[in-house]
Amino acid sequence: HAVKMANEGADIIAVDIAGKLPDCVPYNPATPEEFAETVRLVEATGRTIVSAVVDTRDLEGLKDVVREGVAKLGRLDIIVANAGITSPAAWDEISAAAGIKPQPSMVHYTASTHAVTGMARAFAAERGKHNVRVNSVHPGPVNTDMGTGDMVAELGKAMEPNRAPQNM
Repeated sequence: HAVKMANEGADIIAVDIAGKLPDCVPYNPATPEEFAETVRLVEATGRTIVSAVVDTRDLEGLKDVVREGVAKLGRLDIIVANAGITSPAAWDEISAAAGIKPQPSMVHYTASTHAVTGMARAFAAERGKHNVRVNSVHPGPVNTDMGTGDMVAELGKAMEPNRAPQNM
């Protein structure tokens, strides 16, 4: 997303956890090197990027990088909230397209993606009078690191009582 938007003329404020994910997540996290590569690719477009390794659960860390970015870039026009995390398991064993279609054995993921959809709709209703457009995009399966590590095995376990997620 960052590189695509930079190629289209946007300056970027980028955050990524770029490291360890919770133990219940069975796939490989983004690495600091991969995040640095994204920064390099954005800079190669000639655009400016303000980046920080921040966990999206860290509100103060997010506020800090946004303040720094707005101070450097002048304003904030577009937000792309594309952080995603999942751990396939039944709801009682746990700590996208799921935002519009429930995913069996992934209740937590379905609930959180429905929350994003609801927030987008509420923001659209609230900000529409100011000519602000708010959209949420719901891709299906995407080839990312969510398919690495033990993810395929964990999906297999989650499918045992319910074959519905077998095409993920």
